[in-house]
Amino acid sequence: MLTLPRSARRGGYVYLPGEVTKNKKPVCFPDKGTLKEVLDEQEAYVRRIEKKLGKVIPHLFCHEDGRPIKSPEFAWKKACHAAQRPGLLIHDLKRSAVRQAERMGIDRDVFRDMAGIKTDSIYSRYNIGDEKRKDEAAEKLTHQQTEEGKQRTGIRNQIVAEIEAEAFFDGYHLALGFAGGPCKGAFCPDKECRALIPGQSCRHPLKARSSMEGAGMDAFTMAAKAGWDIYPIGQSISPSQVPHGTRLGLVLIY
Repeated sequence: MLTLPRSARRGGYVYLPGEVTKNKKPVCFPDKGTLKEVLDEQEAYVRRIEKKLGKVIPHLFCHEDGRPIKSPEFAWKKACHAAQRPGLLIHDLKRSAVRQAERMGIDRDVFRDMAGIKTDSIYSRYNIGDEKRKDEAAEKLTHQQTEEGKQRTGIRNQIVAEIEAEAFFDGYHLALGFAGGPCKGAFCPDKECRALIPGQSCRHPLKARSSMEGAGMDAFTMAAKAGWDIYPIGQSISPSQVPHGTRLGLVLIY
C-alpha cells in the first residue's frame, strides 16, 4: 500500500490497484474525513520534498530522499511502542474496522467491497466476537425487553381505563379500575410521579390506574379463583420453566 501512486487519489476517491491489495482485487475507498486529512497532509509533505530535491515524486509515501517507502514495519513498531501496544499487527486494524462497521450498522456488502474482502465467510472471520460487543448486545436486549414491558403496562392501563369509562357512561358512575404494578415506567419513566407530591395530581388521569396490590388485593388468589393459570416469575426462574406470563387488570362495577 505504501507504494501507492499519487494519481490514485482522484474524483473524491482513493483507488488501490490490485497489485497492492491482499486479494489482488482493486479497491475503491471514499477520500473523506480523517483519511482525507491524513492524505492531504502526506501530499503536502511530498510537495515539500519535491521542492527540496527539484524533481517529481510519483509516490504518495516516500523517504526524505524521494525513494518510495515499501514497508511500514519499522515505523509501525515504533508507533506501537509509543502507544504501549507492543505486538499489535497492522492486520489487526482490519478486524477492528469490520467490528466498528458492524456496530455502526453499515451495510455488510458495501463495507466488504470497501475493505477488499471477497466472501462472507472471510468477513465473518474478521467479525469475531469480543466482550464489548456481547455487553452491547445484552444492553440492547435488556432495553428492548424493558420497552416492551412498558408498552404492555400502558396497554393494560388503557384497557382498564376504557372499560371503566364505558361502565360510567352506561350509568355505573362508581365503576373503579385497577391495573397491576407501577404505571410510572409506562407513562412517566424519566419524571417524578406527581401523584406522590402533596398538592399535585397525576399527569395522566385518563390512563394511569392504581395497582391491585397497592390497594391490598391478593391478585394471585383472585386469578386462581377465576380459573386462570398464574405463574409467578422470580429472578431464580428460568424463562423456559414459565409457559406464559399473565398481566392482570380489574374493574369493579356497581
